[in-house]
Amino acid sequence: MHIPSDICRLVAEAIRGPESHIRDENKTLAALSCVNKQWSSAVTPVLWSHLYFTDEVQDVEHFDRQLAQVSHFLEAPNSRYTKYTTSIVIGVRTPESWKILGETRAEAITSAIQSIISHSSRLKHLHSTCEQSWAPLLLPKISSIPIPNLETLYLNWQTLYLNREVYILQHSVTLDELDEFVRMFLCGVPNLQTLVLASSFWMPCWSLLKCHNLLPKLQSFKGPLPGIALFAPAHPLTAVKWTHSFPILTFCLRVYLGGLSKPFATVTCLSMENPRISLEGGALKELSHCFPALEHIDGFIMEDPEKFVALMSDDPERFAQYLPKLKTLILHGQSPFDETRLKDIDHFYNSTASAFASLRRLFPSIILATHLECENLESTTTMPPRFLKISYSFNEEGAVERQICVDRRDWHLEFPDDMF
Repeated sequence: MHIPSDICRLVAEAIRGPESHIRDENKTLAALSCVNKQWSSAVTPVLWSHLYFTDEVQDVEHFDRQLAQVSHFLEAPNSRYTKYTTSIVIGVRTPESWKILGETRAEAITSAIQSIISHSSRLKHLHSTCEQSWAPLLLPKISSIPIPNLETLYLNWQTLYLNREVYILQHSVTLDELDEFVRMFLCGVPNLQTLVLASSFWMPCWSLLKCHNLLPKLQSFKGPLPGIALFAPAHPLTAVKWTHSFPILTFCLRVYLGGLSKPFATVTCLSMENPRISLEGGALKELSHCFPALEHIDGFIMEDPEKFVALMSDDPERFAQYLPKLKTLILHGQSPFDETRLKDIDHFYNSTASAFASLRRLFPSIILATHLECENLESTTTMPPRFLKISYSFNEEGAVERQICVDRRDWHLEFPDDMF
């Protein structure tokens, strides 16, 4: 039975899917490409569009062979594969894999990684994880590769930077040389639009890197808040997602924002993933100094509903000057809900409902406010928790409409291009 080539290509693209599970998808696509020449021709561009390599100990020999084979195909004269690859995931993160492979083969592997990245001329997305044992070989090679078309970069090199002193002693490098690896790498991706750093990724020499006007086209940043100091306030940065390896309380906010010498006037979206920042006047004041143009905030917590009600009852207009452009707000409750609350929502959420309805006194431009709570589940259950979403919509006249929804899907602020 003849199947048109266009249909074969659509089947391959459907396997890839919008939410990529690259390793499993590539196994399926590789098998499909072996059916016949027609399927091979249709599937190959999709198969090679996303490459996935990780040094899992139980299959480290396969990791070695796979890298060598892919590198061989890309290095071939007039290779057609180089134009297909747009996304690469590389994880060299397991100390045991270094011991299994030995230094000679490990050197060959890092050379293969260097070759794969350098030959992927249309690479747009790179996810790189590097464990300390691999760092002395991999980082210098990756940092020297220009990737002019790269748009999204995820760096998870935190082990290296959490153990800087150990790394320096073991590998006879200076602090300046260590930071130069990162500076060279970032200089080689001038068209980067989204940067994601692991939550514990930390470097003390942000000011040194900042002098080089790195990443002039960056729009979205996800990572520890001090990382924003990499960029000059003139950057076209619009979205920031603040992640942290441990909860940050409200009184620490000034410390973490203190490293930003000037406000970022173009940032309109802020999401706080782990910090436990309460919605209060002091927090709004600190955020307004650094991000005066905020229109969307996700991540404030309502640790005590009574304090939130008190804030909205005690002349909230005195804080309205801080974020006058804010349009959407997601406030996370700290007390998990259960079936009892669901059966009598009006009883349990009546006091906070009136406070939410008054939010325009605090945020003059507010359009949508959301109260989000997570279900309290038994520890033995395998089901994902449900989320209670109570939304308050404000029209131009100030009237408020409340909607209640319960779902197993988490709601978070959507950033530009959904990169996070």
